[in-house]
Amino acid sequence: DGLSPPPEWRSLARLGRIEPERFRLLARRLAEERRGLLSAERGLEVEDDLADSLLEAAIETIPETARRILCDPQFSERAMERLGRLRASARARELAASLLAPGTIRECGIAAIREKRHAISGLTCIAPREVAGLLAWALRDIDAATLREQLAGDLRRTVVFALEQLLFRSESAATAVRLLERLALAENESWANNAAGLFGKLFLPGDPFVALSLDERLEHLREMVAADEPARRALVLEALEHVFDMSRSGWQTPREEHWIVDGPPPGTDRAAAERYFLGALELWERLACSDDVGQDAWAKLAEEFVGVLSVAYNLALPAIADRLAALVASVVRNALHREEDPRWLHAFLRWEEFRARLDETDEGRGQALRVIDAAVARMRGQLFPDDAEIAPGRLLRRWLGGAVPRWQVAAGREPRPLEVARQIARRFARNPGTLEHEDLEWLVGRESVLADCFWRALGRIAGARAEHRELLFGILDRYSGPEALGAWVRGVLERKDANRHPGLVDDVLGRVLARSGHGPEAGAVDIALRVLYQLDFGQTSASHWRRVLEAGVPDPVLATSVLRYPQRISQLAGLPADFLLELSGRCVGPEHAPLGVVFLQALVERFRAGRGEEAADHIAAAWELAARIGAHLGEEYDRWSWGEAIKELARVDRPGVVRFLKTLLPAAVPPDNLLKVSHEIARIHEDLADDPVLRGALTEALLEAAASESWRAVGWVHAADWIDPERDGERLLAWVQARGDERAFLIAARALDFDREVSWEIACRLLELVPREGRGRFGHSLACAASTNFATTDLAGDWRRRASLARKLAERASRSDVRGWLQATAEQLEREADEHERDGDEWMRWDRDLGGASIEEILRERPRDDELREWAVLRVMESVRPEDV
Repeated sequence: DGLSPPPEWRSLARLGRIEPERFRLLARRLAEERRGLLSAERGLEVEDDLADSLLEAAIETIPETARRILCDPQFSERAMERLGRLRASARARELAASLLAPGTIRECGIAAIREKRHAISGLTCIAPREVAGLLAWALRDIDAATLREQLAGDLRRTVVFALEQLLFRSESAATAVRLLERLALAENESWANNAAGLFGKLFLPGDPFVALSLDERLEHLREMVAADEPARRALVLEALEHVFDMSRSGWQTPREEHWIVDGPPPGTDRAAAERYFLGALELWERLACSDDVGQDAWAKLAEEFVGVLSVAYNLALPAIADRLAALVASVVRNALHREEDPRWLHAFLRWEEFRARLDETDEGRGQALRVIDAAVARMRGQLFPDDAEIAPGRLLRRWLGGAVPRWQVAAGREPRPLEVARQIARRFARNPGTLEHEDLEWLVGRESVLADCFWRALGRIAGARAEHRELLFGILDRYSGPEALGAWVRGVLERKDANRHPGLVDDVLGRVLARSGHGPEAGAVDIALRVLYQLDFGQTSASHWRRVLEAGVPDPVLATSVLRYPQRISQLAGLPADFLLELSGRCVGPEHAPLGVVFLQALVERFRAGRGEEAADHIAAAWELAARIGAHLGEEYDRWSWGEAIKELARVDRPGVVRFLKTLLPAAVPPDNLLKVSHEIARIHEDLADDPVLRGALTEALLEAAASESWRAVGWVHAADWIDPERDGERLLAWVQARGDERAFLIAARALDFDREVSWEIACRLLELVPREGRGRFGHSLACAASTNFATTDLAGDWRRRASLARKLAERASRSDVRGWLQATAEQLEREADEHERDGDEWMRWDRDLGGASIEEILRERPRDDELREWAVLRVMESVRPEDV
C-alpha cells in the first residue's frame, strides 16, 4: 500500500517479467484492497505493461474482485480500456461478455448506453458481438427525433466510434452497418464527426478493413433504395459518391489528384469489383429516374462523371463506360431533365482535360480507352445534339452564363476557379483561335477571380507568345482589363525560363501608356499602376514606377492603395529626390494628401539610407511639404504614416524639428486639424526618447510651439503633457527662466506630475522664479495640477486636495515670501472647498432623489435650472474617459 510512483512501480514491472509467479501473488494482494488498487492505479499511469499484468492477474485469480474493479466508476473507463487489450485471454473475453449482458444493465434505451459508455468504447475489440447486441437492444424502439435530442455530445461520439470499430469485425459488421444507417438518418447539421460521413466511407471500393465484401455492401444499398423512403435514398446518393473514389483506402499510388492510380490493392477480385461498380451505376439510374431525389442524383452524376470514367480506365473495365452511357440515354429518353445543365458542360470540359493526360500505349488500358471515347461521344451527342463538338467559346459562355450565377450550382458545390481557368488556358494556349474575341472580352469582365486565374495560368503555360500578346492588347483597347494583363505578366515571370523575357514589363507598360487613341487622361496611368500592382514585389523596380508616374497624375485613391506597402515605398526610395519632391508637391490638397504621405515616406527613406549627397534644400523642402500635407489628413492611418515619416525625418535633421513645430506646422495646418496632428507629434516625442540629443531638440520645439500664439488656441495644454519632468526637468526650468512670461509658467505647471518626487523639486525651484504679480495665477495652476480627476462631482474634495498641495509646497519653500503667498493660496482654496461643500449638499440630494431617472428626463422636466444642468453635465462626464471629455 505504501508504494508511490514512479520508481517503485517501474521496478515492480521489471520484477513481474522476471518472477511472474511472485508477481501474480502480489497483484492478488493489491487487488484485494481498494487502497492498494488506488495505489496501483497511480502506478498504471507510468507502466502500461504493469497495468495490463495487474488486471490480467486479477481476472485469472480473483475474477469477482476484478469485476468489482471494472465496475468501479472511479476508474472504470481506464480499466475497460485495459480489459479490451487482453484479447489473448479467454477469461478476459468471458468477463467482457458478462459485463455487457442484458442482465447487468439497470436502465434501458439511451440511458443504457450512458450507463455502459465506458464498456462500449473499451470492449469493441474483445467482445464485438456483445457490444453490437447491446447497441441494437438499446436503440431498438427509439425514433429519429429522440435520437437527435438524447444522443448528443460525448455520448454520440462514443457510439459512432464504437460502430467504426465494429465494422472491422465480421461478427458485428452487419449490425454496425444498420445502426450506422439509423444514426446517419437521424443526425442534423449540428452534429460533428457525423455518422453520414462514416457511412459513406463504408463504400470506398478499396477499403481493406471493412469486414463486408463488395457484394454485401452493394446488397445493403439495394435494400435501402428498395425501401422507397426519400431520406434513405438521399443517404444512398451520398454513399454512391464514395464508390468511385480511388484516392483513399488501398488503391496503389494515387496520382494526378484522385483520378489516375497505378492499380487496385493486391488481391482485388476484378469480377467482384466490376459487379460492384456496375451495380452502383444501376442504383444511380434508379435514383436519377425517381421523383424525389432525381435532380440531385443527376447533378451528382455530372460531378462524378470523370471519376466514373477514371475507374473504367484505371481498371481497364470498359463495361463501366458503356453502362454510364446507357444510364444517360435512359434519362434523356425519358425526358426527365430537358434543360441544358451547365454542370454537364463542365463535366465534358473536365473529361477533355483529363483525357489529354491518359496513356494510350498501355495495352489493356489503351483498348479500354477507345471504348470509353466512343461512350463519351454518344453521351455528348445525346445531351447536346445541336453542338456535338462543343466549341470552347460557346461552351464557356453557356457554363459561366446566367445559368450558374456566382459559381453556385443546385447541389451546393462550387467549381474551383483555378482548376477551370487552367483548363481554359491550356486549350487557348494550344490554339489561340479557339476562343473568340468576344468570349475573351466577356471572360475578363465576368468574374475577377476566374479572370485572374485564367490570365495567370495562360502566362505560365504559354509564356510571351506574340499572338497572345497581340490578343491581350486588342482586348485592352476594347476593354480596360489591367488586372487581367497584370496577372498574365505575372504568370510569364513565374515561369522557369522567365529570364528569357527581361524586357516584358517595360514592353507592357509602354504599350499601355501609348495605346492608340488613349492618352494618360483616359486612365492609362491608372491601368499601368494596376498592372504593376498585380506583380510580386521582386518583379518591379523603381524605374517601372517612375515611368508610370511621369506619364500623368494617377487617381489618388487607387495610387495610395497600390503604393502604400512598405516594399513598394522602398522601391520608390530609389527614385531621385527631385522627382519625389515633385510628386509630393502635387499631393498637398485634401484629396491627394494620403498619396503625398506615401511619397514623403519614400523621400525620408531615401534620406535615411544616404543615397547620394542629399542637399540641405531637399531636406528643408521635405519639412515644408510635410507641414502642407499634414494640413489635410483625416484618416487615422494616414496620420500615423505621416507621423512615422516625421519621426524619421527628425532623425535626419534635428535642427529642422524646431522650425517645423514652431513655424511651418502652425502656419500650414488650420486650428481644427492642429489638435489631431499634435497627438502624432506627442507619439514621436515619446518614440525618440532613447536619443537624448534629439529628445532635447523636440522638447525645446514643443515648448516653443506651446508658447506661440498660433498654438495657443488648441495645442499648448497638450504640448505641456508631452514633457517628462524626470527627463526634461532641467531643460524645462531653463526654458521658463529664459522666457520669464506668464504663459511659460502656466505651461510648466501643467507639465508637472505630483505623483513623482522630481515634480515637487521642480515646483519648488519654479516658485522662486515666479514674479510677484503672477503668483496668484501660477499658484492656482500648480494646485489644479494636483487634481488628477477633473471629471467628478466631488468638487469639495477636489479643492481640498489642491489646498493640501499648496500647503505642502509652502512647507518645502525656502523663501518666506513664497511660503506666505502659498499659504494664502491654500486658505483661498479651502474657502472654495467650503462653498462647494455647501453646494454639494444640494447635489447629493439630487443624487438621492433623481439618480434613478435618466439625465434626459431630468433636463426635460426642469429645463431652466442651471445648477441642475451643471450637475447633469458632470454626471455625463463621469462616464467618459478623461481624454475624451
